[in-house]
Amino acid sequence: MNRTCMLYLWSIIVTFTGVLPSAVLAQKASYSWQADIQPVEETGFYSLPLKPELVGRLAQPHLEDIRIYRDKQEIPYIIRRKDVRPVSSFDSLPIISYAQDTEQHSVLTIRNPKKQSLNHLLLTMNNASADKQVQVSGSYDREKWYIVREKFWLNSAISSSAASRMIARIELPETAYPFYKLIISDSTSAPLYIMSAGRDTVQVAQTNPHVEKLPHAAIKKTQSSSSSTSLWQVAFDRPYLVYQLSFDVSSPDLYRREVRFLQKHQSKDRRGRLREQYSEIGRGILDPNKRLFTLDSEVKTDSIYVEIDNGNNVPLQLSAVNAWQMQYDLVAYLEKGTKYELALGNPEARGPDYDLGYFENKIKENVPIIRIEALRLMKQGEKEGSFTLFQSTYWIWAGLALLILLLLWMSNRLLKDMKKKA
Repeated sequence: MNRTCMLYLWSIIVTFTGVLPSAVLAQKASYSWQADIQPVEETGFYSLPLKPELVGRLAQPHLEDIRIYRDKQEIPYIIRRKDVRPVSSFDSLPIISYAQDTEQHSVLTIRNPKKQSLNHLLLTMNNASADKQVQVSGSYDREKWYIVREKFWLNSAISSSAASRMIARIELPETAYPFYKLIISDSTSAPLYIMSAGRDTVQVAQTNPHVEKLPHAAIKKTQSSSSSTSLWQVAFDRPYLVYQLSFDVSSPDLYRREVRFLQKHQSKDRRGRLREQYSEIGRGILDPNKRLFTLDSEVKTDSIYVEIDNGNNVPLQLSAVNAWQMQYDLVAYLEKGTKYELALGNPEARGPDYDLGYFENKIKENVPIIRIEALRLMKQGEKEGSFTLFQSTYWIWAGLALLILLLLWMSNRLLKDMKKKA
């Protein structure tokens, strides 16, 4: 009896320790949404546009949770982003000096010889991966300096421009100082190699063929902590990849205001209390001739806050908002007569690692476009209705409870047998 009980006990343990982890893994690997892919007439590479409605269902901020399946086999793909190609030219500004001081700072001094009105600066530099805090000030005589933009992080303004170079675009309140000074903190890393400074002479066009308009964008005024600023909330029905925003102003007719774009975060303090914080994701000047703004980088969010500095003026009244995401396409090799499906919406998914990514330059730029059909909930992703055994947490916890009861019962039987033998 003793040996029989022990064997029975071990069989139960092995069964549940094998089944329960697999059930948990099955849950983690589940995707919430799926869609059929339009059948192809010829075998080859095809482009599948990712519309905002689809991107809004993704659980990851950088499109990591998308998969293409043929039956149960995963099909490799690459993601192509149709970048904005602004019609602009680089107007160089002379660099007077670039040196390191004794307080672990790099000080870059730029001359604005024509005393042009500047609302941004461009810095060309060697590629680097570093977080640098910057402060910008202006001067009329290089003796007395006045603040232009308080400390901010340079990494959010950087974009790649070539194989070994990158460009930092720094948005500024519009000013026309003859001299500008950038103080860059080097307390955590070596200095940046900055080659040139300048500005764009032409802004990005109001209409951009490489963006997709986002649905369900609404704007409402919220409470501001200052009497001289207005705070507005741009809200969506779900998180989208937001790249550009434009506004309609109902009053007044003549205005020129500095605006900041903010994202709200929640964090816990040392006592475990939730605190709300705002991080800047873009800024610019709003006037009747400029109502379209590009954020420093795309943000996956369902809410963006717009802070308007009214000064001593009547607050602006915003009547409408429009928003856009960048155009994204999946490019994959699909075979004629084969059914393919798209799966997405998995918060546990990591970005795939396909060999195809190493051969992107061998795939033509303009490949045929095919359609992704309407999204539908996958069975394991449904929160309502029936669910499969071992794919629900109820069954997992029930199994654990049963295992504990069986262990207690078997332990009790073993103790009784040992007492009888004694």
